[in-house]
Amino acid sequence: MHFVTLYFKLSLLSQTICVCWFSDINLSSIINILSLPTALEQDQAVANFSWNRQKIISSLLDYNIYSDYEAPEKGVKISVLLYIDKLTKLNETEQSVNFHGSFLFSWKDERLQWKPKDYGGVEAVDIYQIDAGRIWMPQIRLLNIQNFYQDIITPYSTSFTIRRDGRIFGITKIALKVYCNFYLSNYPYDFQFCTMRLYSPKRFTSQVDFENNPLIWEQYNGRVRKITKLETTGYALVFANATRKATSIYRPPNILSNSTDPKMTQSFIDYNFKFKRTENLYGLIFMWPMTCTIIFTHVAASFNSTLHSVIWLMASLCFQYLNSSRLLKIIPPQHDEIPFCLTFSRFMIVETVVLFFCRILLNIFEVKSKLSEKLQRKGQKSEIMTIEILQNMEGGDMIIEKTNDVVDYLQNNYHLPKRCFQIFLVFYTIIILYYLHTKHNR
Repeated sequence: MHFVTLYFKLSLLSQTICVCWFSDINLSSIINILSLPTALEQDQAVANFSWNRQKIISSLLDYNIYSDYEAPEKGVKISVLLYIDKLTKLNETEQSVNFHGSFLFSWKDERLQWKPKDYGGVEAVDIYQIDAGRIWMPQIRLLNIQNFYQDIITPYSTSFTIRRDGRIFGITKIALKVYCNFYLSNYPYDFQFCTMRLYSPKRFTSQVDFENNPLIWEQYNGRVRKITKLETTGYALVFANATRKATSIYRPPNILSNSTDPKMTQSFIDYNFKFKRTENLYGLIFMWPMTCTIIFTHVAASFNSTLHSVIWLMASLCFQYLNSSRLLKIIPPQHDEIPFCLTFSRFMIVETVVLFFCRILLNIFEVKSKLSEKLQRKGQKSEIMTIEILQNMEGGDMIIEKTNDVVDYLQNNYHLPKRCFQIFLVFYTIIILYYLHTKHNR
């Protein structure tokens, strides 16, 4: 019998040595595997934990000694962490953005303390929906969001964990629509700002206060970190900040409006989010169409033939009207300031109308000059234009001088105003194109 036992021990030892020699499993791993608890021991441990957990809940949340309607006597300070999981499309029409993530709250209730040695070494327990309603929880809400009247911390939307020192952790999944204020004067290099406020209604700072330096985190490659950049369609969240503030319940001109007494103030957390536009189609949408419009309009205005110039200016005006209508559809309809691209587009429409009338006036002058030249050849003298120069003299007298020299010169060189106008358009085109592209590439 002893020989058989010795044989099995030697066989087990030889197999262990072979496994350790020819595999990645070391001796300590084998010892850990052999020392694992049995299924019976695991079931017993789970049963003991469940029994101790229920014992903790029953003893701490006893209705005779604990009331969920009464806040802790010393007040609570709440630590807040906002975890942003993802962003959906920033809605420019509604001026809002949707956040998906979680709020993690933490506060201390000294009435919920226990000694682990009295409850089988249990140091923390999870509280589910049935028992969560028996815990006192602060009333927390958000401003500047849709459904702002709803509480964030509720027994059915928040998962609670109580630690042995009375520290309570609550995590709430959120899907928020936060409203923003859009400013499009620098479109498409604009930054949009969205804000929301976390507060506890009808509670003074002495009763419910927020910890300083609240945090905002994001998920990046499966890891949690502070906010750096979250992208959504057309925008990227480039900055997020949370600041704890406190303000007096009294308003000016009351002498207590600047009070910092915790019994006269309410604390809150302001969240500020900064979004940057990431669309790279600005050149295709505005820059190149407007560049072509400028060149086309100025070339049309410089034609020698007035008829051709007027026709092409009218065509340019129609094209610009269609382009402005397209820009109006792209740009959000609700905005306080007109963006540069739309302002410049309207400026070009006005300029085209001015060029249209300039060409008509130049044509009238040219026709009159030709008629006057024909009349002069027949010996008929006609006064076409009189230039009156009024000059104030020291004596106060007015001297009126009439001359036809300039008129005669222009009549003989009626093409000169048109040539000057064409030269002006060349330099003006270069200047305005330089300004437009400098504004784009700033």
